[in-house]
Amino acid sequence: MKNNAKELIRRRFIEPTTSPRTNYIGIEIEMPVISLKGEKTDQSVSAAALKEAARRFGFTETKHDVFGVCHEAVCEETGDVFSFDCSYNNFEISLGKVRTLHEAQARFTDYVSYINTFLRARGHLLTGMGINPFYRKNDTSFVPSPRYQMLEGYLRKSREWERDGGFHPYTTYPTFSSASQVQLDVTEERLCEVIEAFSLVEPIKALLFANSYLPDEPD
Repeated sequence: MKNNAKELIRRRFIEPTTSPRTNYIGIEIEMPVISLKGEKTDQSVSAAALKEAARRFGFTETKHDVFGVCHEAVCEETGDVFSFDCSYNNFEISLGKVRTLHEAQARFTDYVSYINTFLRARGHLLTGMGINPFYRKNDTSFVPSPRYQMLEGYLRKSREWERDGGFHPYTTYPTFSSASQVQLDVTEERLCEVIEAFSLVEPIKALLFANSYLPDEPD
């Protein structure tokens, strides 16, 4: 079983680096939708923002929750995706593969500018904060879809476990915390070098982008 797992991992993640191919970048950025009045996020406004942005940029609605609200839209031409990550408080922009960061920035800037024009007119804004500053006021329910309802149920099960130190009490943390991801194509020869470089950068990123201080949670 262990050897089979190693072989599957190699096929999935290592072997692709041995084949000649064009190198691309993939970027995913989550951002909290906040109320400019310091109130809880109006989730009907954030849902309307996704729908309007999808219309404006020619995206196709691909996923809807159990009530018919769109929570994902995809651009067939670029592979870009608008979605909500776990909660309607958390807007995610995923950029399809690009050759340069300049190309990614241009598309990202267009999207955010348009979405924020829509949101500002309704008292809201997309921000770059890692934690929604008004998370205590927000509705922390997950997007009502099978995938996120499964995740919500799984996280709540941590309350049933007994172990030294226990678990943190924030079982709904995905509904108010945001993250970003970058995917890079690398060659087999540089794979270890790139992994090591990213590992070294992580603590520096934590200092440079420490914009998620929780004044209500000093610990």
